[in-house]
Amino acid sequence: MSVRGVNVHPEGLSTGRFVVVTTGNLPEAWFLVKHLLERGQVTTVLNAHRRPLQNQWTVLRRLWRQHGPRYVAGLLAAKALQSRYPSGEHIPFPELDADAIERLRSAVTVHDTDDLHHRRSLAFLRAQEPDYILVAGAPVLQRELYTIPRFGALNRHLGISPLYRGSDCPVWTLAAGDFDHFGYTIHRVSSRIDGGEVLLQRRVQLVPGETFGHSMARINRAGSEGLAEVVDAIIDGHVLPGIEQEKSGEHYPPAPLGVIRRAVARHREAVKPSHPAKT
Repeated sequence: MSVRGVNVHPEGLSTGRFVVVTTGNLPEAWFLVKHLLERGQVTTVLNAHRRPLQNQWTVLRRLWRQHGPRYVAGLLAAKALQSRYPSGEHIPFPELDADAIERLRSAVTVHDTDDLHHRRSLAFLRAQEPDYILVAGAPVLQRELYTIPRFGALNRHLGISPLYRGSDCPVWTLAAGDFDHFGYTIHRVSSRIDGGEVLLQRRVQLVPGETFGHSMARINRAGSEGLAEVVDAIIDGHVLPGIEQEKSGEHYPPAPLGVIRRAVARHREAVKPSHPAKT
């Protein structure tokens, strides 16, 4: 699926108003900010420092009820060992180090908050009068937030929807050995998690010999470039006809340690060269 060949919008957005919504100053958010500034767009950022502790505890209790104590133990183990999976040697946005992000922060208006849905956060968004919200690493957004922009909110989901929706979908895809569905989806935000109209969807091919960390970095970068491509089409005055998703597929929770280990093992087998060099 591609954004090419879409109809030209009679008005277009030669200069639009975009708000990037993220958590923890994620580099993928600042990748979008940099791209928007280069395209001459009015850009602001709504950044949550972290999930509120009460929200984290609520999520953990819900996961306990839905998946049981063994799953939660595996999830906590994964968090404790997160520096090992994926390897930190592969960075999807090497150009966006701490200094680069700080320079970008000084170039735009940023509202930092502990709660994206706090009344002051919503007031900030309304004051920007945005055409679009671009979601880059934020928790599930409530309707009161994603309906503020004139033309809606767009999300970069690292998974092929609707088959893989939810959290850590690249990991769940690899753990299932479903290498043909390793990819990303750019979609409109709706009440169904990762279930809004699809604007762009692409598979990302695994490369023989690459590490698990390298594959994770590549899909992260590819998803952000895909969202930037959709944004470019909008700025250039194209209509992007959304494709309604089927009410099917699976919603995945954050991956526990056992799933991550299985993904790493199956990835290792998948990227083995078909014809090893002769010695």
